[in-house]
Amino acid sequence: MKNNGGTQTKTVNLNLNKVIRGNSTFKSLDCTFNYTWDFNKNMGIAHLVSINKTKVNITLHPLGIKGFLGFMSDIPATSFFIGDKQVIIYRVIFDYYPDTGKYVAFLMLGDNGNDIIGSEKVEAQELINRVSEAQKTLSKKDKVLVGVEPTPEGGFDSNDNLLPEGEEGTEEDFDQIVPDILDDPDFEDSLSGEIDDIVGD
Repeated sequence: MKNNGGTQTKTVNLNLNKVIRGNSTFKSLDCTFNYTWDFNKNMGIAHLVSINKTKVNITLHPLGIKGFLGFMSDIPATSFFIGDKQVIIYRVIFDYYPDTGKYVAFLMLGDNGNDIIGSEKVEAQELINRVSEAQKTLSKKDKVLVGVEPTPEGGFDSNDNLLPEGEEGTEEDFDQIVPDILDDPDFEDSLSGEIDDIVGD
């Protein structure tokens, strides 16, 4: 994956208007995403900021999928009011392809994610399989160390040394090398301010 390094922060607006599975009352959703990625540390985070201008601020975690940056939420199925309609969000998926600059996103709706809507058409089973595999990754936070950004190298240890390919770091490593931008209260405050600005537009 090509990138010159450094930290990239960007806000992305996507219209999710492709019904992939189910019969949701929502046929088109305007979603605003925000992500920060440190290409030197190979770590970052993303958020679904809003849906149709309604603030939801759902955190999306990196999944370590080769070839692109993939993020997914891991909250329980949660109810939101989008305008005057209630929606239950089961999973949020957001992908960025640095080589092409392409962004795609999907929402799995309902208590069990039976309704799926996306910014492009894909096979429903493909997403279901991906979510199942991703959940295994998110269930153990030290797994995030392994190829979070898809390069041939592994993750980092607590001394910022690259681990060999396929070698996992420890939970202690993870706790020590999460980028400062993610732990810094100023970053959280600035991101919250940016989210408020986005939703307020």
